[in-house]
Amino acid sequence: MGAFVHRSYQLYSAAAFLGFGIITVQMMTRAWMVQEMTHSPLMVAMVPALQVLPMLVLSFVGGELADRFSRKKVFILGEVGTLAGYLVLCGLALADAIQIWHIMVLTLALGITTALALPARQSLVIDIVPQREQRNALGLYMVVVNLSQIAAPALAGVLISRLGTDMTLIISTLIFVPVIPLLVVMRTAAAPSTAARARMGTLESLRIGVRYIAGNPRLRWMFIALFVVVIGVNSWGGLFPTFTEDVLGKGAAGLGLIVLGVGVGGTLGTFAAIALDGRATDKVIQIGSGLAFSVVVVVLAFTPAFALWVVLAMLAACVGTVFFVNNAMAVQLTTPDELRGRVISARFVVSGLQPFGHLALGALAEGAGPQVAMASFGVASAVGLAAVVGLTRSVPGVVREPTASG
Repeated sequence: MGAFVHRSYQLYSAAAFLGFGIITVQMMTRAWMVQEMTHSPLMVAMVPALQVLPMLVLSFVGGELADRFSRKKVFILGEVGTLAGYLVLCGLALADAIQIWHIMVLTLALGITTALALPARQSLVIDIVPQREQRNALGLYMVVVNLSQIAAPALAGVLISRLGTDMTLIISTLIFVPVIPLLVVMRTAAAPSTAARARMGTLESLRIGVRYIAGNPRLRWMFIALFVVVIGVNSWGGLFPTFTEDVLGKGAAGLGLIVLGVGVGGTLGTFAAIALDGRATDKVIQIGSGLAFSVVVVVLAFTPAFALWVVLAMLAACVGTVFFVNNAMAVQLTTPDELRGRVISARFVVSGLQPFGHLALGALAEGAGPQVAMASFGVASAVGLAAVVGLTRSVPGVVREPTASG
């Protein structure tokens, strides 16, 4: 059981399961509403883009909040803000007054609360388990998050297809409510003093973190690979609603099955990443899984059969998750303690570039069609990762000690 023997970790995991699950349900619902209102791939792609965009500019602010104040309180306030956004959308649904701009503005607002609380959320694991179990806790946390991505799409597909989008927003909001009391009763150890870092300005923090990354060859190639995958092939999810209805001819239940398949694949990918950790170099794992992700998405783009599409989406999510999990673990374990917060915040900034990929994918889909757009992004990522290999041949791979699995 590892970290799960600690009650605080149990509460934290339950909150993560509900919180991430409902984020997925709400995102699917809003994207489906935009699809039904506009039938525009670009407009649909703007929903996940606006959710992630604040991470680009607010990650370092969130990092400073996590260093300056109680991480637990910052996380709770972020979830309170998220609940407030859900309640506003519910109110509009009950009044039958939801418009496109409501969805876009509230999605951006929810992205802001997430970006500000995310560093505290991820750092909080360190405060609730002993040091000897922190790696185990991080691995199990990824499993919990991916399990929520299995339950959430199934729930969303059933609710949207049977009760409609308005009721789905209301029911999912009610399910989210217990997240806050779970976090309130959770106990955390006193975090280490970070007063010096807390006094550092955001720009100075960014400068030091970026300078360290640029000067460390092992971190440098991992950040470049992350950039390639985030901007490229990982934008594929922005077109799920468009593919579901316009290419595959399925409704909301079909979208639920696709996202369910992605959740299953992500969970399998988390276990695979943990199993591979320490058995091959980080470079082999990340480049290999990133290339596999790109190739599967290219094939997926021109797959007409719905059942096969779901299976291939599951496979793509599996290998893509291997890339992201190994990249996240390797970046943390390559960075010294005194710089870890700033380097992780810089990683969030790279992840915050995702909206540009979503918007570019949506714009290309408007002109060339969703199939050509998705395939093009897969090819571009494969080329980019091949270039990373060529540019980093002199950088040795590192085999780390295996991560404890339980």
